[in-house]
Amino acid sequence: MANAVYEQADAIMLSGETTVGKHPIRCVKYMNDIALATESKRGLRFIEQLVKNSDKEHLAANAAELADDMRVKGIVCVTRSGTMANFVTNAHPGTPIYAFTNIGLTRRLMTLNRNLFPFKIEFSKEPEETMARAFKELKEKAGFVKGDTVVVISDLLIDQDSVGIQVRYIP
Repeated sequence: MANAVYEQADAIMLSGETTVGKHPIRCVKYMNDIALATESKRGLRFIEQLVKNSDKEHLAANAAELADDMRVKGIVCVTRSGTMANFVTNAHPGTPIYAFTNIGLTRRLMTLNRNLFPFKIEFSKEPEETMARAFKELKEKAGFVKGDTVVVISDLLIDQDSVGIQVRYIP
């Protein structure tokens, strides 16, 4: 498992024997622990050949690089469809990604992404209210505290035609 993660596989899964054995929950926990420990390593760096075909893909890769360079606690991605979160994940940052959507199916699909922790929250017409809800979830469920630094990327918080990257501090 560690080798698959080191080789930058996007997903790992249990085999049939382990899923029906005596301790499937324990197997998943160990897989998760191994994946989390290995994802922070440099890996084989296949990402250096990542082809970026759109402005959003370039910005997502830049957000990932910024987060890694600044050693922030996380990348916060606000997305409806999960596309922006997918672009950030494709850049394979060492920094964990916390994606927020208002659609349950999108949240479930994002669980397959590498180093990404999806949440479902209600979006507000006011971007700062949406961010306040996201930051509240991070504090309650992901161990963030006041003052932690995050990189925020979203194609929803400004307008439909803009993508924004910000460095923010958890209030």
